Amino acid sequence: YMGPLVTRVPLYAKLRTRLERLFLKQTWFPWLAPMVLQGYARELESKPSLAGLDILLNPQNFWAIAELRTELPIVLWTDAPFGALLEMPGYFGRIGKSTRRAVQVVEQRAFEKCQALVFPSEWAGSKAQELYAVPDSKIHIVPFGGNLPEVPLAEDVYAAIAARSQSVCRLLYVGIGWQRKGLLTAIDTVSRLREGG
Repeated sequence: YMGPLVTRVPLYAKLRTRLERLFLKQTWFPWLAPMVLQGYARELESKPSLAGLDILLNPQNFWAIAELRTELPIVLWTDAPFGALLEMPGYFGRIGKSTRRAVQVVEQRAFEKCQALVFPSEWAGSKAQELYAVPDSKIHIVPFGGNLPEVPLAEDVYAAIAARSQSVCRLLYVGIGWQRKGLLTAIDTVSRLREGG
């Protein structure tokens, strides 16, 4: 474990972020600044524990490896290419062309450094191929699965299913970005279930 990375964001990157938001009503990400990308890379390269590794597993943040110089095989395990998330309406607000292009350049560089890219869905793997021409051999689909502290026994799962009510359905929706993650669909589903009795 080698985190969190604490590279400082330079003043010009903070300023650009604020100016784009204020005057252009657009989002620009300060971590796209070359000084920040290089800072992350140098910080990782300076870690003494890097020398004893066989592989570098990077969960989530591609920008930490975009400028990394290492002979280690790198595996990036993330939910989706960032470029694909930028295509989703309203996900990050209004994204300008220069920001999109900068993300594509940085993410492409990071993906090229990786020996493997692990995604939880076929959609994410396909988007990596579509956006960055990533070869099939680099893409691996491994669903995230449930966040359980321990895996329950099969008989316990079947017993819980058999014991649940057939007349009551309780829905708990948890998530940020409710428009993108389908809250309205969940509400519509509950309405239809109520109408159906």
